[in-house]
Amino acid sequence: MKLGKADLHVHSNYSPDAFSSVRDVLEKAKNAQLDVVAITDHHTIEGAKEAEKLAADFGLEVVVGEEILTQEGEVIGLFLKETIPPDLPILEAIQRIKRQGGLVFAPHPLSFWQDGVGEKLLGQLAQQIDGAEVLSAGWTGRKNFAKMQRLNEEIFKLAAIGGSDAHFADLVGKAYTLFKGKTASELYSSIQNKTTAVEGNFWSKRDFFSYGAHWLKNNFRKGGPLIIFDILWTVRKAKKAFRRFSDQTKI
Repeated sequence: MKLGKADLHVHSNYSPDAFSSVRDVLEKAKNAQLDVVAITDHHTIEGAKEAEKLAADFGLEVVVGEEILTQEGEVIGLFLKETIPPDLPILEAIQRIKRQGGLVFAPHPLSFWQDGVGEKLLGQLAQQIDGAEVLSAGWTGRKNFAKMQRLNEEIFKLAAIGGSDAHFADLVGKAYTLFKGKTASELYSSIQNKTTAVEGNFWSKRDFFSYGAHWLKNNFRKGGPLIIFDILWTVRKAKKAFRRFSDQTKI
């Protein structure tokens, strides 16, 4: 049986740090031969709802998702109907996703730079969530892949999720989730039943340079002073993430 392919961590330009239109994202998903793509913008589902309306034109299905920064780290909700606000306690965010009939996974776990949940917290959450991004194509994914794979197989036993963390269209499908079937509903069941697998690659050096070029172009287009703001925001985020990991917050 041929397995379906789904990239479950993709951003459109509805995210402030992403640069490609919904149409460009869907075109790349089609070219990458994905069956399902989840649009998981930061703190909005508007891009995903637009993609859902256009999906049939590209011969694939869209899952409405959202990447949510909670007080303890980021989670991604899938199959959402309503936006989840940021800065909630992580358990409350999870409960709000579940009340919508949605699924929850931990994106880029073990990554302090990306507000991923740490090993200890992920162990505490394992009974509350559905999956963990074992293969995260971007940023610190390469560094954490082997450890996450081992921890998930031996301890967490969550559905294995693969995602590109694409912030521009060329990266869509870089890493993906394999599941039994082809449709979004079959993907839902595979995640629930923990029968998924991961496949794909990590961002290359060229991909990182391309991201930087997109970032600079976007900031200069909006106005040079925003670059200073982004640098200060990044430093603040790094300090906050480091403090959270050092503190090993309990829930």
